[in-house]
Order: sequence, then C-alpha cells, then structure tokens
Amino acid sequence: MFAKMNFKWILFAFPVAIGLFLLLKYGTQLVDDGYYYLQIAWHVAHGHGFTFDGIHHTNGFHPLWQLVLVPFFWFFEEKFLVTYLVSVLQLLLYALSGWLIYRAVYRQTIKESVALFAMAMMLLNVWFFFKGAMTGMETAIVLLLLGTILIKLNDPQNEILRFGMILMLLVAARLEMIVFVVAISFFVPIYLKQKKIVYAGLFAALYLGAYFVSNNFFFNHLFPISGTIKTYRGRERLLEFITGESTRFWDHLSDNLTALLTLNTFDIKIGLFLLFFFSIYYIWIYFHAETRLRLFILIILGTTTVMVLSYSALYGNVLETWKYYWLPVLYLNIFLFSCSLTLLSSRLRRVLMLCLTGLTLLFSWIYFTDMKRTILFQISYSEHPRHEMVAYINQNLPEHAILGSWDAGYLGYYCQRTLINLDGLVNNYEIVPYLRNNDMNAYIDKKGIDYLVNQNLNLDNDRWRLEHTKSIKIPAAHKLTTFSVNPRYIDVAKKYDIEYNLYKKVKNNNAGRQQSQPLELPGEGIETK
Repeated sequence: MFAKMNFKWILFAFPVAIGLFLLLKYGTQLVDDGYYYLQIAWHVAHGHGFTFDGIHHTNGFHPLWQLVLVPFFWFFEEKFLVTYLVSVLQLLLYALSGWLIYRAVYRQTIKESVALFAMAMMLLNVWFFFKGAMTGMETAIVLLLLGTILIKLNDPQNEILRFGMILMLLVAARLEMIVFVVAISFFVPIYLKQKKIVYAGLFAALYLGAYFVSNNFFFNHLFPISGTIKTYRGRERLLEFITGESTRFWDHLSDNLTALLTLNTFDIKIGLFLLFFFSIYYIWIYFHAETRLRLFILIILGTTTVMVLSYSALYGNVLETWKYYWLPVLYLNIFLFSCSLTLLSSRLRRVLMLCLTGLTLLFSWIYFTDMKRTILFQISYSEHPRHEMVAYINQNLPEHAILGSWDAGYLGYYCQRTLINLDGLVNNYEIVPYLRNNDMNAYIDKKGIDYLVNQNLNLDNDRWRLEHTKSIKIPAAHKLTTFSVNPRYIDVAKKYDIEYNLYKKVKNNNAGRQQSQPLELPGEGIETK
C-alpha cells in the first residue's frame, strides 16, 4: 500500500514539478486568451465592470474561471506577479484533476492498477499538460469538476442539492458542458432509476436561463460574443443547408471530420479502421458490462459525439479550434476506456496498460523535446518581441493614444494605453457587422483608433505608416517534428520568425477611407468565406 501511495504521489507531483521548473526557468506559458481573462479580471477588481479595454463591456468569457481570477487583483497590484500566481493555481487544479480521475476509476472498478493507469494517462501526457496546466484558461477547473461529477455518479447516496450545484458550476465553467449535463439528466433516471437526478440537472438549467436572460438584457444577445464570432460562418452555412441554398455546411463538416480522422497526416483508411475498431469494442463492452458502466458508455460517448460534430460543423478548422478544447472530451474518454479494461482478461489488461503507458511516455518525450526548441524556451522573457513592443508603447506613445490589436491579450494586459480588441472575442456586439462585412476601416475610424499593433501585421495601406517593429528568429526550431506539431503550422514552426509591428494612422490622408484596401484580419475573428 505504501508503494502504491508513493506512486500516486509521484504521478501527482510529475506535472507540478514540470510546471514549477518551467515557471522558475522560463516564466509563464499563458496563451494570449489567458491574458484576456486576466485583463478583464483586473478591470472588475478595480470597479470598471466586465471589460477588456475599459470602454466596451463584454461577455466573451466563461463566468466561473473569470470570477475565480478577480480576487487576485484585490490583493496584488503587480500584474506580472499575478500571472505566476494564476499559473500555480491552474497547475494545482490540473494535477488535482488527475487525482480525481484516479478516485473515479477506482470507485467504478475497485482495481488499484486500473485507477493508477487512468491517472498516468492523464498526468504523464505532456501534450495535455501544455494545453491544460499552464495556459491561463478555464480548462483545469473544467477537468476538476468533471472528475468530481464522475465520482458523484458512483455515489449511491448522491445528495441532489450538492450534485446540482456541481453541475451548475460545470456549465458556468464552460458553456458547452451543458451537453454532458443533459446526457446525465436523461440517462441516469433510465438506467439507475434515480429520477431525482433530473432535479439536479435543473440547477444547471436555472443557471443557463439566468445567464441567457442577463446576456439578452445587457447585450441584446443570448450567447457570449466570443462564441457568436467563432461560429458565425458555421451558423450561416447551417442556415443555407436547411433552406436548400447551399451544401457548404455538409462539405465543411465532411472536411473537418476527415481532418480529425487523419490529423492531416495519416491515410483516411487508418482513421476509419480505428473508428470501426473502437465502435465494435464499445458495443462489445456495452453488452458485457454491468448497468453503471453501460450508463457511462452512453453518457460519455453521447457527449463526445455531439461535441465533435458541433465543433466540426460550426467552427473553422477543427484541428485549429480544438487546442485546449480537446481536454474535457479526452478526460472523459480516459475514464471510460480505463473502466472498460476490467472486462478484459488480467493478462491482456496488463499488457495494454504497459504498452499505452510506454507510448504516452514516448510521445511526451518527443513533444517536450520539440517544445524546448520553440520560442517559449529559446529566448528570455525580456527578449521576446511583444515585451519590447509593450515597453516601446508605454514609453513613447501619448497617454491618450487608442490602439487596436487582433491578438490583443498580452499587449492589452501590460500596455498602459487603451487597447481595443479587433477580433471581437472580448469586445461587444457592435463590432460584429464590421467583421462580417470586412469593413474594419470603418470601425477603426469610428472608435478613433490611432495605432494598430499585432504579431506579423503587415499593412500595405496608404492610411498607415510603420512606427516601430521588433522581430526575432529561432534557428533551433528547424528540428521540430511532424509528430507533435499541427501540420498546418509546420512551416510557421520551422521558420519561427516572429515580428511585431506598430502602425500609426496617417493624418489628413486625401485618399479617404473609401479608396483604402480592406484590412487583413490576423486574429481569430469571424472565419473568412
């Protein structure tokens, strides 16, 4: 028992040790959207409301994680310090989610080795780590709540009030988790005869109703601005498909599912074989499993199917979209697959667990080796072009200057000037028609934006003059492998020439806005047709 307990602590300590090492040696690893959360939290803590730029109120965030971040700025004024504290919090929540999947699998299977295998699959995977433990996003708290729910579903004395509160928090942590809640509310009463579980689901429904009502009251729209922008073209294609105007929706869905099956790397036959194999595997498991495992199969595979299809249909490129979006679905499926192993012979189960653990370690070693060659680990924080660009802005631009940026998270967080988000993800709905019609020049004029700044922003436009530029190249990145990098980004990753440009608007330009070229959108706004 002592050895097993030690092994659990080793698994728990693995991501924590890596995370603390990276923080101390290389600094924070937050993605740009993580800084969106932090800047909004800073404004809330200082009494400005939910706003990124101090001008436009926004609902482009998931409420639970956003509210968790606010108290940091009540106690700490130094923004740089808060990024470290938030990184440590997310790191601990991520490691704790691995502990919870161990407890959930053990409660379902009563097999220590299988529970440890599930924990290892979660915490030894370095890809999971970089997507869920250090980004500054809501992922870790979503995983924590999912692990708690999986444990609660195996509790015969499940208290409805407490369980309902957890389901509500899950939806507040990530909106699309309502799919998982609906699956629980539908299948549990049927399979376990626990009809009171529907009342627990009502907590999530009540929260969702209040969320939509408040959105409609304050923004005249039910859904968050970020999701509205990201799914705009997908909803447009869906409407065309329903009305019979176009088959673009079906073509887009087919392309994305093909990309998902092949990872844009392997032959489609391999993807189809794996899909067929696991379909047969889970059908066999279902007919040989006890009632509760059958329940988990329906809940988890149902949730997985709905989320894969919805993301593939409504978003742009599914491999780009999924990033940290993958983790909740993968977390649930690690739990399900681990539980299913108990129906195999003990010898086959041991062989599979050893092989899959070995493959995970091999993949993690290759991925981490690649990550060490990227810009995150090749240059210091002070040498990064975006750090130098922020310093230039704070030292040289007038205090009343208004800037615009598409990838605005880091710049907006550290910049001491007003910076408006131009991809719309943490803006408000006023920007949507301008993005939809590709008329950002009009929006920029309306908002009085004097400067444009962004990574790899190159304006061949008579309305803008290059004010300042900073770039850097990472030769070591040429050794990146296709094994761990999204194929679409292979060329970008190999070059890794990052350039930040700052443009100033040319005053008294006789050419006029009507004669200027539409701005290219470098950010993550409305998908182009």
